[in-house]
Amino acid sequence: LAFLPSFLCESEIKKGTLIPVLQAWTSAIAPLHFLYPAQKYVSPVVRAFIELSSVMLQKRFHFTKT
Repeated sequence: LAFLPSFLCESEIKKGTLIPVLQAWTSAIAPLHFLYPAQKYVSPVVRAFIELSSVMLQKRFHFTKT
């Protein structure tokens, strides 16, 4: 038995190689943070990555942006 995040085992569950048990057990949603060196000027590449990742993660996992 293992308590895994759904995104890590979603494909295995769909293929039938993993079988969910104790589905009523859930955990609180943990915050997600992007960490990068503190600077006055954030690289456009870093800023673009954070923005794109935030949008994709919100769509996929219904996170709220703070």
